[in-house]
Amino acid sequence: ALIDTGSVGDAALTPRLCNYLEAVAAARKVPETLSLGDLEYVTDIGGGGYGTVMLMRHTRDKQPVALKVMRRDRIQQPKQQLHVLSEKALMIELCHPFLVELVGAFKDSERLFLAMEFVRGGELYNFMTEVSIVMS
Repeated sequence: ALIDTGSVGDAALTPRLCNYLEAVAAARKVPETLSLGDLEYVTDIGGGGYGTVMLMRHTRDKQPVALKVMRRDRIQQPKQQLHVLSEKALMIELCHPFLVELVGAFKDSERLFLAMEFVRGGELYNFMTEVSIVMS
């Protein structure tokens, strides 16, 4: 499991939903063989409440990869855990040319990693806000 659902707390639906999201993730094979050792750091490209996003380069084929690194100690509440699991499951489930592809997911004792194809230009939400497409 990407996140230990045993520490979810007293939210009754959360463990069942976490199990469902893990099953969805397992249904489509995401390369679990990818590891931090397969990537070399280029630069930081963003950050948020859970961690940072870094531009990495795959050591084998030199392709750019956006690596979202989330610290486990910042993902303690059941809703936060559910958000992370949902993000992974949706990225696995959805396949569309307008969505970034999840190329790998892995973890270590302190962090969770989502490796995605790198797309230049920043976050779509920020772009839409700048051109007044999103209403506040």
